[in-house]
Formats: sequence, C-alpha cells, structure tokens
Amino acid sequence: MRQDKSDGRGRDTIETHQGLALSANCERGIGPERGENHGGSADSSFATIEEGGHLYCGSHDSSALSLLNIYVNTYEQAQKLRMETMNRMRCWLRDTVPKEEWSDKDFSDETLLAAETVPNDLRQFAAHLMQLEKDAAKYLRREMTKHPLWPWLSSIRGIGPILAGRLLHRIDGKVFPSPAHLWSYCGLDGPDWRQKPHNWDLTAICYNIAESFQRQPALSGGYRDIYDARKQYEATKPPCDKCREQGFEDSCRPGHINNKARRYTVKCFLKDLWVQMNEEEVSHDARQA
Repeated sequence: MRQDKSDGRGRDTIETHQGLALSANCERGIGPERGENHGGSADSSFATIEEGGHLYCGSHDSSALSLLNIYVNTYEQAQKLRMETMNRMRCWLRDTVPKEEWSDKDFSDETLLAAETVPNDLRQFAAHLMQLEKDAAKYLRREMTKHPLWPWLSSIRGIGPILAGRLLHRIDGKVFPSPAHLWSYCGLDGPDWRQKPHNWDLTAICYNIAESFQRQPALSGGYRDIYDARKQYEATKPPCDKCREQGFEDSCRPGHINNKARRYTVKCFLKDLWVQMNEEEVSHDARQA
C-alpha cells in the first residue's frame, strides 16, 4: 500500500487491489459475491432500478460525466497493470538473488527500475506504465476540477481529486433517497453488510477515505476531529461479544475501536456528500426549468 505524496495535504492516492475497477460501468461488484452483476448492463445507466434497498437511475447530465468516467477507468487500469508488472519483476528479481542476500536487498519500485540484473526492455516497459498512470492521474485531476461538487470536496482535508474522482465515478447519476441508502450501496449497512447487495469497489474506496482522514494531523479539524471524538466514545462502551470472548472486559480491543471510529467517520462524510449531491441536483433542475 502506498500513499502518493504529490498532494501537499497528503490525501491522494492510497492503492489497494480491492479498489481497482475494470468494467466501464463499475456495476460488476454489486452483490454478495464479487463478479455478480445485479442490473449492471451498459444500458442500465438510463434506467431506474430499485434493488437491495437502494435506488439508482441515470444521470441528468451523463455526457458531462463521461470524460471523468474514462479518466478514472484509465487511471485505475493503468495503476493495476503497473502494480502487477512491478510485482512480477520483484518476484523475478528475488528468484535471481540468493536467499541469504534478501535481508540486505531493497525491492522497492525505484530499485527495480535501476537494477542492472533486470532486463533493460522490461525496465523500460515498467517505466512506460508508470508514465501512463501519471498522465491518467493528471487528466483525472484536471477533469475533476470541472465537477460541480469539487468546490465542496476540495475544502475537505483528506479528499484529493483522485480519491474524489474514483468515488464520484461510482455514484454520479444514481439516486439515493436517504443517506442510509448511500451507506448500504457502499457496504456500510450494519454487521451483516457482506450478505447484502452493495458495490465492493465503493467499500474499498470508503476504506481508503477513512484511512486518509485518520492520517491527517491531530486537531486539524474536519473529519479527523470527528474520528478522534468517536474513537474516545467507543473506548467508553462495553466490549462486544467477540471482544469479550477474547478477554477484553472494559471495552473492545483497540483495533476494533479504531475500525468502528473510522466507519462512523466515513459515514458522516457520506451523509454530508449526500446533502451536497441533492442540493446540486435541485440547483440543476432549477437551471433547466
């Protein structure tokens, strides 16, 4: 996992294999199992569908969002291919280095690109993939600044254009009657969320968002303060049954407390995002009237 330091506030981009989408419509991850497709055909973006307790329909301005969708898909696919290629190179290099030298060997991306033992054409191929990812990120950042929600999103510590674009790419054009519907769609609907229809890619992105909020400096305001306050509150609650079985008597184990605080924080963010989305939709309808 790596955090891109290109943003001065340290908010873009956290890589996860789970967070990489390959389909153009990003509906393949909706359902209890990855790969199940619940109404995610290419033409369904203009249909109103109710499923699994949440409602979504086609965007009122899909043409304005198409470039953002293309750049997000290109960025995520380039990132995935770059990560897979670098991992294959890393495994190949480890196979060529005696095991007794592993402890002193640096297998970072920079080392791989500079290692003379790696074939030059393979290093050039990896460098091209890295450049493709950087170019896609540049175009994605540029396009994200045109989005009507960007003025609000850009004011939030921990949310950069890459993370915001990956999130909006999967919820733009969908209608959620309440914040609870958005939470459900993101896989934040109670302890049995794995068994409910949701978008797995959004679940991974929400994990990245929560992690980005947690990495912000303490007392920096915004959602980091919400996280800290919730973490203190969770520490005062009695332990859950699972933690009690593990021997924790006063409260849940620290990791469980941290996860619950992060989950609460990202749900607060999604609730505020839902409000902004509906205000923008009302404003758009008024302009069209």
